[in-house]
Amino acid sequence: MKKSETKTIILQKAGKLLSQKGYFGVSMQDIANEVGITKAALYYHFDSKDALVEILLRDAVSELKSELKHAVKASVLPSDVVFNVIKTFLSFKLKHPEISLLVSLGVQSDANIPVLEMATELRQELIKSILLMVKGLDLARVVTYTVLSNLITSIISITLSPFYPVHEKGSRQTAKDLTDLLTQKV
Repeated sequence: MKKSETKTIILQKAGKLLSQKGYFGVSMQDIANEVGITKAALYYHFDSKDALVEILLRDAVSELKSELKHAVKASVLPSDVVFNVIKTFLSFKLKHPEISLLVSLGVQSDANIPVLEMATELRQELIKSILLMVKGLDLARVVTYTVLSNLITSIISITLSPFYPVHEKGSRQTAKDLTDLLTQKV
């Protein structure tokens, strides 16, 4: 098997495993066992679990942004945009369960962990990208900007992690935080 094929298989199996058990519930040994290779062979391809997760998430977000751009461009009416964004997120989640890590990694309190900082950065990049895609559309006739922002926030939260844990602030504050992030000027 070629090195690139092995790396692809590692990323696919690691993504599935990480989506099931979470970042902190999976070790490099777990990933190696799932792939059927030694831990040393896994380290040949990836320097660390953080490096593996970063490649996994950056690739997933890049692909998702591309699919979202295509979905928005294929839309005729503003209401089509909302429908196509939802449909794209749901389809993508089925193909790439690891995208859940964008949400689940964000609930940790220690934001100084590099992988958490990277996940936060990618989440913000994804949200800003979506806002830029819909910014020029005349959605005011269909829904207000606030309603659209709340809808997109809900879509992202539900699609990326249907079991989004409620942290100490509570669900209402979490929704407000996500909405505030969405309504920031890009």
